[in-house]
Amino acid sequence: MALDKIRRASDRADMTPPNTLLDIEEDPDFGITLSDGCRLSARLWRPVTASETPVPLILEYLPNRAVGMMGISWGGFNGLQVAALTPDPLKAVITLCSTVDRFADDIHYKGGCLLNESLGWGATMWAYSSRAPDPALRDD
Repeated sequence: MALDKIRRASDRADMTPPNTLLDIEEDPDFGITLSDGCRLSARLWRPVTASETPVPLILEYLPNRAVGMMGISWGGFNGLQVAALTPDPLKAVITLCSTVDRFADDIHYKGGCLLNESLGWGATMWAYSSRAPDPALRDD
C-alpha cells in the first residue's frame, strides 16, 4: 500500500525539474512513532514545497538494526559489524571505505602493525574537530 502511494506521487506531472535549487526547512526533532508506541526522533531536511511536490527520500539509520544500513568509514564499519550479528531484519548493507577486518586491513593497521599514518590522521582529525561546526563561521 505504501509502495502504491510512492508510485502515485512519482507519477505526478508537477515534479520539480532536476538540478533545481530549493529552499530547505529543517525539523531537528521529527517524531516517528512505532507500532509498539516507542517514539524515535529524526533530523529531517526537506524542501519547503515537499508537501505539495514529492521529493526522493534518503534515510540513514544508525547505529541500530534497520532493514538496510549504509555508511562511509565509521558508518561502514558499524554496518558490517551489525551484519556480522546476522539480525533477522537486516537485509542489506552498503559500505564504503571500511573493512571487515580492522586489525589486518584498515587505515590504522595492516597485518596487525600500527601504521604511522595513524599519527597524521589523529592530528588532522583533532584539527577538524576543533573547527566551528557551521561552515558559515569559518573561512574554508
